[in-house]
Amino acid sequence: MMTTAKRQYGMLVFIAACVFTTGAIGFVFYDEKTQRIRRQEGVKLRIQQQKQNIEEYEQQKMLFEKAKQK
Repeated sequence: MMTTAKRQYGMLVFIAACVFTTGAIGFVFYDEKTQRIRRQEGVKLRIQQQKQNIEEYEQQKMLFEKAKQK
């Protein structure tokens, strides 16, 4: 009887899984970094808006005080 040698794919599958996993981990790190940058930009924008609101409030308060004194 003739037996056919079975091809072993274990090492190939292992290498492919390692490459895929490394790529997935790299993508997750990249995505985390970009999300952190976007959140920081959003926070900076909100802080800037709050400062503008405070300045407008102070100006209105001064105008109100002047009008009240007249």
